[in-house]
Amino acid sequence: MTHSTAIVQLARLGDLAQSWPLVARLSQVSQVSLVVNSGLAPIAALMTDNVISIDLKGLLGRSAKEPILFEDIFPLVRCLAGSPHDRVINLNFHSASAAIAEAIPTKFHSGPRWADVVKGVASDSQVEELFEASQGDRNRGRHLSDIWAGYASGSAVVQESLHTPYEYRQKGIELLASEGMSLDIAPVAFVVGAGLAGRVLPYSTWEPAIRAVLNHAPVVLIGAKGEEAVAESLMSSIAAPRSELVNLVGKSDLLTLVGLLAQCRLVVGVDTGALHLAAAVGVKCAGIFFGSMSYRQTGPYGDGHTVFAPTRPGSLLAESALRNLSATEMPPARGIVDVIMSMLDSRAPCPPAGWGVFRSCMTTGGISWDLVG
Repeated sequence: MTHSTAIVQLARLGDLAQSWPLVARLSQVSQVSLVVNSGLAPIAALMTDNVISIDLKGLLGRSAKEPILFEDIFPLVRCLAGSPHDRVINLNFHSASAAIAEAIPTKFHSGPRWADVVKGVASDSQVEELFEASQGDRNRGRHLSDIWAGYASGSAVVQESLHTPYEYRQKGIELLASEGMSLDIAPVAFVVGAGLAGRVLPYSTWEPAIRAVLNHAPVVLIGAKGEEAVAESLMSSIAAPRSELVNLVGKSDLLTLVGLLAQCRLVVGVDTGALHLAAAVGVKCAGIFFGSMSYRQTGPYGDGHTVFAPTRPGSLLAESALRNLSATEMPPARGIVDVIMSMLDSRAPCPPAGWGVFRSCMTTGGISWDLVG
Protein backbone atom coordinates (compact mmCIF):
# COMPACT_ATOMS: atom_id res chain seq x y z
CA MET A 1 0.00 0.00 0.00
CA THR A 2 1.37 3.41 -0.97
CA HIS A 3 1.55 5.99 1.77
CA SER A 4 0.72 9.63 1.11
CA THR A 5 2.15 12.71 2.80
CA ALA A 6 1.06 16.32 2.48
CA ILE A 7 3.61 19.03 3.27
CA VAL A 8 2.22 22.50 3.98
CA GLN A 9 4.89 25.06 3.06
CA LEU A 10 3.38 28.51 2.65
CA ALA A 11 6.50 30.59 3.26
CA ARG A 12 8.60 32.42 0.68
CA LEU A 13 10.82 31.11 -2.11
CA GLY A 14 13.89 30.52 0.06
CA ASP A 15 12.01 28.32 2.52
CA LEU A 16 10.38 26.36 -0.28
CA ALA A 17 13.78 25.71 -1.88
CA GLN A 18 15.17 24.60 1.48
CA SER A 19 12.28 22.14 1.80
CA TRP A 20 13.63 20.14 -1.14
CA PRO A 21 15.72 17.72 1.02
CA LEU A 22 12.58 16.76 2.96
CA VAL A 23 10.50 16.32 -0.20
CA ALA A 24 13.25 14.26 -1.85
CA ARG A 25 13.61 11.94 1.13
CA LEU A 26 9.88 11.42 1.64
CA SER A 27 9.38 10.76 -2.07
CA GLN A 28 11.36 7.53 -1.66
CA VAL A 29 8.71 6.05 0.62
CA SER A 30 5.55 8.08 0.06
CA GLN A 31 3.47 9.99 -2.45
CA VAL A 32 4.15 13.62 -1.57
CA SER A 33 1.76 16.52 -2.03
CA LEU A 34 2.99 20.08 -1.58
CA VAL A 35 0.58 22.77 -0.40
CA VAL A 36 2.08 26.12 -1.40
CA ASN A 37 1.12 29.71 -2.02
CA SER A 38 -0.11 30.01 -5.60
CA GLY A 39 2.78 32.24 -6.73
CA LEU A 40 5.30 29.48 -5.94
CA ALA A 41 3.37 26.60 -7.51
CA PRO A 42 5.70 26.45 -10.56
CA ILE A 43 8.71 25.76 -8.31
CA ALA A 44 6.78 23.24 -6.22
CA ALA A 45 5.89 21.41 -9.45
CA LEU A 46 9.61 20.74 -9.98
CA MET A 47 9.65 18.89 -6.65
CA THR A 48 6.52 16.76 -6.98
CA ASP A 49 3.69 16.04 -9.40
CA ASN A 50 1.13 16.69 -6.66
CA VAL A 51 0.90 20.44 -6.00
CA ILE A 52 -1.99 22.17 -4.27
CA SER A 53 -1.84 25.94 -4.62
CA ILE A 54 -3.58 28.24 -2.15
CA ASP A 55 -4.08 31.96 -2.74
CA LEU A 56 -3.37 33.46 0.67
CA LYS A 57 -2.56 37.03 -0.36
CA GLY A 58 -5.54 38.55 1.42
CA LEU A 59 -5.54 36.15 4.34
CA LEU A 60 -1.86 36.54 5.20
CA GLY A 61 -2.18 40.31 4.97
CA ARG A 62 -4.13 40.35 8.21
CA SER A 63 -2.54 41.42 11.45
CA ALA A 64 -0.14 38.85 12.89
CA LYS A 65 -1.88 39.38 16.25
CA GLU A 66 -5.20 38.32 14.76
CA PRO A 67 -5.31 34.51 14.62
CA ILE A 68 -6.64 32.82 11.51
CA LEU A 69 -9.74 30.83 12.41
CA PHE A 70 -10.83 27.58 10.84
CA GLU A 71 -13.89 29.19 9.28
CA ASP A 72 -11.57 31.67 7.54
CA ILE A 73 -9.71 29.00 5.64
CA PHE A 74 -12.42 26.44 4.90
CA PRO A 75 -13.44 28.15 1.62
CA LEU A 76 -9.79 27.99 0.51
CA VAL A 77 -9.22 24.35 1.35
CA ARG A 78 -12.56 22.78 0.49
CA CYS A 79 -10.72 20.84 -2.19
CA LEU A 80 -8.43 19.33 0.46
CA ALA A 81 -11.21 17.98 2.64
CA GLY A 82 -11.82 15.09 0.26
CA SER A 83 -8.12 14.25 -0.13
CA PRO A 84 -7.06 12.36 2.99
CA HIS A 85 -3.37 11.68 3.60
CA ASP A 86 -1.61 9.28 5.91
CA ARG A 87 0.43 12.17 7.28
CA VAL A 88 0.34 15.97 7.15
CA ILE A 89 3.45 18.02 7.96
CA ASN A 90 3.12 21.75 8.58
CA LEU A 91 6.42 23.63 8.24
CA ASN A 92 5.22 27.15 9.06
CA PHE A 93 4.41 29.09 12.22
CA HIS A 94 1.64 31.24 10.75
CA SER A 95 -1.81 30.37 12.06
CA ALA A 96 -3.20 30.22 8.50
CA SER A 97 -0.69 27.53 7.55
CA ALA A 98 -1.40 25.55 10.70
CA ALA A 99 -5.16 25.84 10.17
CA ILE A 100 -4.86 24.64 6.56
CA ALA A 101 -2.80 21.65 7.72
CA GLU A 102 -5.50 20.77 10.25
CA ALA A 103 -8.16 20.97 7.53
CA ILE A 104 -6.58 18.05 5.64
CA PRO A 105 -7.93 14.68 6.83
CA THR A 106 -5.06 12.59 8.19
CA LYS A 107 -4.10 9.94 10.68
CA PHE A 108 -1.02 11.79 11.90
CA HIS A 109 -0.12 15.49 12.15
CA SER A 110 3.46 16.80 12.44
CA GLY A 111 4.78 20.31 12.85
CA PRO A 112 3.19 23.34 14.52
CA ARG A 113 -0.45 22.75 15.43
CA TRP A 114 -2.97 25.56 15.14
CA ALA A 115 -3.72 25.82 18.86
CA ASP A 116 0.00 25.81 19.71
CA VAL A 117 0.78 28.49 17.12
CA VAL A 118 -1.89 30.76 18.56
CA LYS A 119 -0.49 30.19 22.06
CA GLY A 120 3.11 30.68 20.87
CA VAL A 121 4.41 27.29 21.98
CA ALA A 122 6.20 24.49 20.11
CA SER A 123 4.39 21.26 19.37
CA ASP A 124 6.98 18.54 18.68
CA SER A 125 10.68 17.78 18.89
CA GLN A 126 11.49 19.11 15.41
CA VAL A 127 9.84 22.45 16.09
CA GLU A 128 11.37 22.66 19.55
CA GLU A 129 14.81 22.21 18.01
CA LEU A 130 14.12 25.03 15.58
CA PHE A 131 13.00 27.29 18.43
CA GLU A 132 16.05 26.45 20.53
CA ALA A 133 18.42 27.18 17.64
CA SER A 134 16.81 30.57 17.03
CA GLN A 135 17.09 31.57 20.69
CA GLY A 136 20.74 30.66 21.23
CA ASP A 137 24.02 31.22 19.41
CA ARG A 138 22.97 31.02 15.79
CA ASN A 139 26.49 30.18 14.70
CA ARG A 140 25.77 26.82 16.30
CA GLY A 141 22.94 24.38 15.76
CA ARG A 142 21.65 22.56 12.70
CA HIS A 143 20.60 23.69 9.27
CA LEU A 144 16.92 24.42 8.71
CA SER A 145 16.80 21.87 5.87
CA ASP A 146 18.20 19.15 8.13
CA ILE A 147 15.72 19.97 10.89
CA TRP A 148 12.86 19.68 8.42
CA ALA A 149 14.37 16.54 6.86
CA GLY A 150 14.09 14.98 10.32
CA TYR A 151 10.40 14.49 9.56
CA ALA A 152 11.56 11.87 7.04
CA SER A 153 13.50 9.83 9.59
CA GLY A 154 14.08 6.28 8.38
CA SER A 155 14.46 7.24 4.73
CA ALA A 156 17.88 7.64 3.14
CA VAL A 157 19.55 11.03 2.79
CA VAL A 158 19.12 12.29 -0.79
CA GLN A 159 21.75 14.61 -2.25
CA GLU A 160 20.37 14.94 -5.75
CA SER A 161 19.68 18.36 -7.24
CA LEU A 162 16.31 19.71 -8.24
CA HIS A 163 15.65 18.68 -11.85
CA THR A 164 15.66 21.54 -14.36
CA PRO A 165 13.62 20.64 -17.46
CA TYR A 166 15.15 21.36 -20.84
CA GLU A 167 12.49 23.92 -21.78
CA TYR A 168 13.30 26.08 -18.77
CA ARG A 169 17.03 25.92 -19.46
CA GLN A 170 16.26 27.00 -23.00
CA LYS A 171 14.20 29.93 -21.72
CA GLY A 172 17.19 31.03 -19.64
CA ILE A 173 19.47 30.85 -22.68
CA GLU A 174 17.01 32.80 -24.81
CA LEU A 175 16.64 35.52 -22.17
CA LEU A 176 20.41 36.00 -22.01
CA ALA A 177 20.63 36.05 -25.80
CA SER A 178 17.89 38.70 -26.00
CA GLU A 179 20.07 40.90 -23.80
CA GLY A 180 23.14 40.38 -25.98
CA MET A 181 25.00 37.73 -23.94
CA SER A 182 26.22 34.45 -25.40
CA LEU A 183 27.12 31.39 -23.31
CA ASP A 184 30.59 30.77 -24.68
CA ILE A 185 31.70 31.21 -21.06
CA ALA A 186 29.27 30.33 -18.25
CA PRO A 187 28.29 33.53 -16.41
CA VAL A 188 28.47 34.38 -12.73
CA ALA A 189 25.15 35.56 -11.29
CA PHE A 190 24.94 38.21 -8.59
CA VAL A 191 21.71 38.33 -6.58
CA VAL A 192 21.87 42.04 -5.79
CA GLY A 193 18.65 42.30 -3.79
CA ALA A 194 17.29 40.71 -0.62
CA GLY A 195 13.90 40.05 0.87
CA LEU A 196 14.59 42.07 4.02
CA ALA A 197 16.05 45.57 4.32
CA GLY A 198 18.69 44.54 6.87
CA ARG A 199 20.23 42.12 4.35
CA VAL A 200 20.65 44.48 1.40
CA LEU A 201 24.18 45.36 0.34
CA PRO A 202 24.77 48.78 -1.27
CA TYR A 203 25.97 48.93 -4.86
CA SER A 204 29.35 50.24 -3.65
CA THR A 205 29.95 46.86 -1.95
CA TRP A 206 28.94 44.86 -5.02
CA GLU A 207 30.84 46.95 -7.54
CA PRO A 208 34.46 45.82 -6.89
CA ALA A 209 33.39 42.16 -6.81
CA ILE A 210 31.61 42.46 -10.15
CA ARG A 211 34.56 44.31 -11.71
CA ALA A 212 36.91 41.54 -10.53
CA VAL A 213 34.70 38.78 -11.90
CA LEU A 214 34.35 40.52 -15.28
CA ASN A 215 38.05 39.79 -15.88
CA HIS A 216 37.20 36.07 -15.80
CA ALA A 217 33.56 35.61 -16.81
CA PRO A 218 30.44 37.51 -17.90
CA VAL A 219 28.11 38.68 -15.12
CA VAL A 220 24.33 38.52 -14.79
CA LEU A 221 22.49 40.65 -12.21
CA ILE A 222 19.33 39.01 -10.89
CA GLY A 223 16.68 39.95 -8.37
CA ALA A 224 12.97 40.48 -7.89
CA LYS A 225 10.76 43.31 -9.03
CA GLY A 226 11.24 46.29 -6.73
CA GLU A 227 14.99 45.66 -6.43
CA GLU A 228 16.00 47.45 -9.63
CA ALA A 229 17.69 50.46 -8.01
CA VAL A 230 20.90 48.71 -6.96
CA ALA A 231 21.22 46.98 -10.34
CA GLU A 232 20.69 50.23 -12.25
CA SER A 233 23.38 51.96 -10.17
CA LEU A 234 25.79 49.13 -10.91
CA MET A 235 25.08 49.22 -14.63
CA SER A 236 25.69 52.97 -14.75
CA SER A 237 28.87 52.81 -12.68
CA ILE A 238 30.53 49.84 -14.38
CA ALA A 239 29.36 50.53 -17.95
CA ALA A 240 30.56 47.19 -19.34
CA PRO A 241 29.48 45.88 -22.77
CA ARG A 242 26.10 44.13 -22.84
CA SER A 243 27.82 40.92 -23.88
CA GLU A 244 29.67 40.94 -20.53
CA LEU A 245 27.22 42.49 -18.04
CA VAL A 246 23.46 41.95 -18.19
CA ASN A 247 20.80 43.32 -15.86
CA LEU A 248 17.89 40.86 -15.47
CA VAL A 249 16.56 42.16 -12.14
CA GLY A 250 12.78 41.94 -12.25
CA LYS A 251 12.79 40.60 -15.82
CA SER A 252 12.20 36.86 -15.44
CA ASP A 253 9.47 34.63 -14.12
CA LEU A 254 10.32 31.86 -11.67
CA LEU A 255 10.73 29.05 -14.19
CA THR A 256 12.91 31.18 -16.46
CA LEU A 257 14.95 32.07 -13.38
CA VAL A 258 15.48 28.35 -12.70
CA GLY A 259 16.72 27.88 -16.26
CA LEU A 260 18.91 30.95 -15.99
CA LEU A 261 20.50 29.80 -12.74
CA ALA A 262 21.22 26.39 -14.28
CA GLN A 263 23.46 28.09 -16.89
CA CYS A 264 25.65 29.79 -14.27
CA ARG A 265 29.12 28.86 -13.13
CA LEU A 266 28.58 30.48 -9.74
CA VAL A 267 25.79 32.37 -7.94
CA VAL A 268 26.68 35.06 -5.39
CA GLY A 269 24.24 36.58 -2.91
CA VAL A 270 23.06 37.09 0.63
CA ASP A 271 20.53 34.84 2.39
CA THR A 272 17.73 35.22 -0.15
CA GLY A 273 15.37 33.07 -2.19
CA ALA A 274 17.31 33.06 -5.47
CA LEU A 275 20.49 31.87 -3.71
CA HIS A 276 18.64 28.93 -2.11
CA LEU A 277 16.98 28.10 -5.42
CA ALA A 278 20.40 28.04 -7.12
CA ALA A 279 21.72 25.68 -4.44
CA ALA A 280 18.71 23.38 -4.89
CA VAL A 281 19.31 23.33 -8.66
CA GLY A 282 22.90 22.23 -7.99
CA VAL A 283 24.81 25.41 -8.86
CA LYS A 284 27.77 26.34 -6.64
CA CYS A 285 27.00 29.34 -4.43
CA ALA A 286 29.01 32.01 -2.61
CA GLY A 287 26.88 33.27 0.27
CA ILE A 288 27.49 36.53 2.12
CA PHE A 289 26.12 36.22 5.65
CA PHE A 290 26.03 39.04 8.21
CA GLY A 291 23.60 40.81 10.52
CA SER A 292 20.85 38.34 11.40
CA MET A 293 21.91 35.72 8.85
CA SER A 294 23.32 32.46 10.22
CA TYR A 295 25.09 30.38 7.59
CA ARG A 296 24.91 27.30 9.81
CA GLN A 297 21.13 27.47 9.87
CA THR A 298 20.27 28.90 6.46
CA GLY A 299 23.42 28.77 4.34
CA PRO A 300 23.21 27.43 0.76
CA TYR A 301 22.40 23.73 1.17
CA GLY A 302 24.54 21.15 -0.59
CA ASP A 303 28.14 20.13 -1.10
CA GLY A 304 30.92 22.59 -1.94
CA HIS A 305 29.19 25.92 -1.33
CA THR A 306 31.16 28.74 0.31
CA VAL A 307 30.07 31.48 2.71
CA PHE A 308 31.76 34.65 3.90
CA ALA A 309 30.70 35.45 7.47
CA PRO A 310 31.89 37.30 10.60
CA THR A 311 33.71 35.27 13.22
CA ARG A 312 33.53 37.75 16.11
CA PRO A 313 31.35 36.64 19.07
CA GLY A 314 28.02 38.46 19.14
CA SER A 315 28.23 39.48 15.49
CA LEU A 316 24.71 38.19 14.79
CA LEU A 317 21.86 40.54 15.60
CA ALA A 318 18.16 39.89 15.89
CA GLU A 319 16.23 40.85 12.78
CA SER A 320 14.28 43.41 14.83
CA ALA A 321 17.55 45.23 15.63
CA LEU A 322 18.40 45.78 11.97
CA ARG A 323 16.54 49.03 11.38
CA ASN A 324 19.14 50.27 8.93
CA LEU A 325 22.53 49.31 7.52
CA SER A 326 24.40 51.01 10.37
CA ALA A 327 22.91 48.52 12.84
CA THR A 328 25.30 45.80 11.74
CA GLU A 329 28.89 45.41 10.65
CA MET A 330 28.80 45.40 6.86
CA PRO A 331 30.99 42.84 5.09
CA PRO A 332 34.14 44.43 3.64
CA ALA A 333 34.14 44.55 -0.15
CA ARG A 334 37.69 43.22 -0.40
CA GLY A 335 36.68 40.11 1.55
CA ILE A 336 33.78 39.47 -0.81
CA VAL A 337 36.11 39.83 -3.79
CA ASP A 338 38.57 37.40 -2.21
CA VAL A 339 36.04 34.65 -1.50
CA ILE A 340 34.52 34.85 -4.99
CA MET A 341 37.88 34.81 -6.74
CA SER A 342 39.06 31.92 -4.57
CA MET A 343 36.15 29.87 -5.91
CA LEU A 344 36.80 30.88 -9.53
CA ASP A 345 40.57 30.31 -9.26
CA SER A 346 40.42 27.25 -6.95
CA ARG A 347 42.79 28.81 -4.44
CA ALA A 348 42.77 29.30 -0.68
CA PRO A 349 40.92 32.45 0.47
CA CYS A 350 42.52 35.07 2.73
CA PRO A 351 39.68 36.84 4.57
CA PRO A 352 40.22 40.07 6.55
CA ALA A 353 40.45 39.97 10.35
CA GLY A 354 37.16 39.22 12.06
CA TRP A 355 35.75 37.39 9.03
CA GLY A 356 35.95 33.78 7.92
CA VAL A 357 35.34 31.66 4.85
CA PHE A 358 33.47 28.40 5.36
CA ARG A 359 32.81 25.59 2.90
CA SER A 360 29.90 23.17 3.08
CA CYS A 361 30.30 19.41 3.19
CA MET A 362 27.48 16.87 3.04
CA THR A 363 27.57 13.93 5.44
CA THR A 364 25.10 11.17 6.27
CA GLY A 365 23.78 13.42 9.04
CA GLY A 366 23.31 16.49 6.84
CA ILE A 367 25.36 19.58 6.11
CA SER A 368 28.47 20.67 8.01
CA TRP A 369 30.78 23.66 7.55
CA ASP A 370 34.58 23.69 7.49
CA LEU A 371 36.66 26.81 8.02
CA VAL A 372 38.85 27.19 4.91
CA GLY A 373 40.11 30.72 5.39
